[in-house]
Amino acid sequence: MENLLVLQKTFSSALNFCDNWNYADLAKTFKESRLGSDYLLSKMKEKVNGFGNTTGAAVDFILNIDNKHQQMILDTFGLGEVPLDAGFTHLEVLHYTMLWITDYRIDDLPVMFANSGKSSNFYTNEFLHYRTVKYTEANEASVAYLQTLDTDHQQMFLNYILNVRFNHIIINRRTFARQLLELREKQK
Repeated sequence: MENLLVLQKTFSSALNFCDNWNYADLAKTFKESRLGSDYLLSKMKEKVNGFGNTTGAAVDFILNIDNKHQQMILDTFGLGEVPLDAGFTHLEVLHYTMLWITDYRIDDLPVMFANSGKSSNFYTNEFLHYRTVKYTEANEASVAYLQTLDTDHQQMFLNYILNVRFNHIIINRRTFARQLLELREKQK
């Protein structure tokens, strides 16, 4: 149960950040950045201008910064670098939630919520309503939709993205990182 709560805190905090960030908070978040907070703020302003809304810009921004800067955002949530007992780090939850938002497939929803007790068309139609009626920008619609999920559906979402949809990427990245460390050890 504790793992579930930590995963959901990361998930909820990330969605909340996308919807409610401001430039002053961002400047504080990146004050220790080697790139400088002014540089990162100007990058965010470019993204806001390109997307036309702050939510879509935040999702794209998070996906396009490195792990150190993603970690700075996580630090503002009070999550730190501790890996979760469930086998996933906060960075992975943050990264793959943002990745799904930008790269969702409509056929993900019936699979993701297969055990929910409702028909598979229910979630597809609900998501399409957010995407086509309530919001015009895809990232903004996805964030808004995910924020409506109750605890059980958040768990289904996280289980799907981490253990099914992006699992091969996670395994490949971890294998590559482990091989890189082994290679560096051999070179010493």
